[in-house]
Amino acid sequence: MKFPVPPSQQDSHSEEISSPSSALAQDILSQEKLQRREKLWLLGFVLLPYASYVGLVIFAILFFQALWHRGQAVVRLCSQLGFGWVALAMVVSASNAEVNKGDALLQLTNFLPFFLFFGVVALEPAWKRQPFAKLEMFARAVLITAMPLFVLAIVQYLLKTDVIWDYRTQRQLFSPWLMDRIYGGALDRADAFFSNSNTLCAYLLMILGLGLGLLIKSMSLKSKPVVEIVAVLLCGAAIFATGSRMGLVVMLVLGAIALYAARHHRKVLFSGLFCGAIVAVAALTLGLGDRTLSLSMFQDDVRGPLWRFAGQLITQRPWLGWGLGGLRSQYVPYSIQEQPMLSHAHNFWLFLASEAGIPIMIGFTLVIGIICYRSVRTLLQQPVTSSQHAVFLGYLLAFASCVFYGIFDVVLFDSRLNVLSWSLLAAIFVLHRSATEEKVATAKKKR
Repeated sequence: MKFPVPPSQQDSHSEEISSPSSALAQDILSQEKLQRREKLWLLGFVLLPYASYVGLVIFAILFFQALWHRGQAVVRLCSQLGFGWVALAMVVSASNAEVNKGDALLQLTNFLPFFLFFGVVALEPAWKRQPFAKLEMFARAVLITAMPLFVLAIVQYLLKTDVIWDYRTQRQLFSPWLMDRIYGGALDRADAFFSNSNTLCAYLLMILGLGLGLLIKSMSLKSKPVVEIVAVLLCGAAIFATGSRMGLVVMLVLGAIALYAARHHRKVLFSGLFCGAIVAVAALTLGLGDRTLSLSMFQDDVRGPLWRFAGQLITQRPWLGWGLGGLRSQYVPYSIQEQPMLSHAHNFWLFLASEAGIPIMIGFTLVIGIICYRSVRTLLQQPVTSSQHAVFLGYLLAFASCVFYGIFDVVLFDSRLNVLSWSLLAAIFVLHRSATEEKVATAKKKR
């Protein structure tokens, strides 16, 4: 004889049966959601140099979604790393600007949102699993999809220098709009889709760092890195096409670090030295843009007197600075080498010290420096695989290009460079955290 089961017991029994399948379904849905977010991040980075506004809209959507779901965790991470104190000090400095307080407060948008953006990228769950593999895929996609940009910069340089056709022939072949696009920037210097040649150069240097890491990774696996070699060579040629002296120096420094990391591969070592020699010969014979290399080129550079002027501003207001944008407002037109306007100090640390104050410059440098120091120490000490080591090195080289280039210029006013540089720093933090957690897990297993 069968007794009827009470409805409450039927419900609990059905829940017990369906709970494993529902958990599996939820896991599948969460994985699909993470994959969609991962694709959106990738799409944003790919579109960044070509359709910057579309890419920035994608990043804005991901940014505000992350703050809605993980805002407290993002703020907590940024506070723990010291960004909270730096942000507070920047607000105080801008509020006490000597000349244009509104402009100083407005220019905080070049810093404060990107502190949070760093936290959003660092806590992004899309690359919580297998961060090395995910970030390697991102680096490879950014490098390969940037190849049309490399080619465009090289072609623009060749057109400007009349290597392909002279100017008269180009006017007959191209429309006025296209001629304006080709010759709109500095003479004999490529700028492609960017506002000026230096901004393009800074972007290309970051891509070069990622490419060098991928190239070393492929060599460690003893595979034929044809695509990586072509992309890195094109990127180097595009950097030369920008005509940036400091970009050329930074490129050679990155190449030297990469060659030291790959010093056990003799073919690569000699090939790299040969490429460096070609770059040096090309710079000496062809010059850089519309300028020939000479001693006077460096002696007459505007940076010397400009740095002295920034130093004078620092001594006058060392603690709070003149407010962001203060150097531009204090500069007397044509007082330095007949320059009608100078927007910044052409050195990131002098820029921060003169416009935001020495304490902010020191605090900002310490916060970023500690993250980089811990990451370099992890790279040298943690037992990561050779391929992981190369990916880690690529991101460090890419961010190091920002630091090196910051000695000679300030390019944070371009949102594309801000997005990419802060993403690189967040990726370095993610890789460092992953390697450290892996070390702790391995130590627990041995116990």
